[in-house]
Amino acid sequence: MNLISKCIRFNPDERYSTIDEVLSDLGYRPVSTGKVTSVHPNSEWTLRVQNGEEIGREYHLTNLRKSLSSHRLTIGWFNENEPFTNHIGIAEHFTEYISNYHATLEYSAEDYHWYIKDGQWRSKNGIDGWYNSTNGVMVQGKPVDQAGIKLTPGNIIAIGGTTLKVVIKQS
Repeated sequence: MNLISKCIRFNPDERYSTIDEVLSDLGYRPVSTGKVTSVHPNSEWTLRVQNGEEIGREYHLTNLRKSLSSHRLTIGWFNENEPFTNHIGIAEHFTEYISNYHATLEYSAEDYHWYIKDGQWRSKNGIDGWYNSTNGVMVQGKPVDQAGIKLTPGNIIAIGGTTLKVVIKQS
C-alpha cells in the first residue's frame, strides 16, 4: 500500500495510528540500546511538554504528590477564571481539544509507577460519577480508557493538541 495514500485516507481508522506503524512499513526495525531505566521509591517523575502551547514546561508529579499529600492528580484545560480546577492545568488558547476535566493520574506505592486514566471522578449535572474526556487520551499512540495505562519513562502522552513526555530522574 502506498505510504502517502494511507496517511491521508478519509476514514481515520484506515490511517496509520502510530509512527511505529509508518516506520514498520518503511522497513525500519528499532535496535535496542539495552538501556533500562529502573523505577524506585525515590524516582522523580516529571511530565515535559513536547508539543503544544507550553513547549518545555515541566509538571513535577513527585513534588505535586508530596505537596498535596495525594496519590491522585487531575489534568485538564487551564481555566484562568478557575485556576485550581485541576492539579495540572494545560494552557490551550488556539484550539479547544483539552477538556476541563480531561484525565487522572494515580500513583501506585506498590510498584512506584504512575497510571493515567481518561476522564475524572466528579459531579456533572448533580450526578456523581466517572466521566470520560471529550477527546480522549493516548499513550504511545494507543487510546487510554478509565481503567488506565501504566506509565513508563519515555512514554509520550497526547492530550488534545498537547504531547507530554514522561521523564524520571533518580535521586
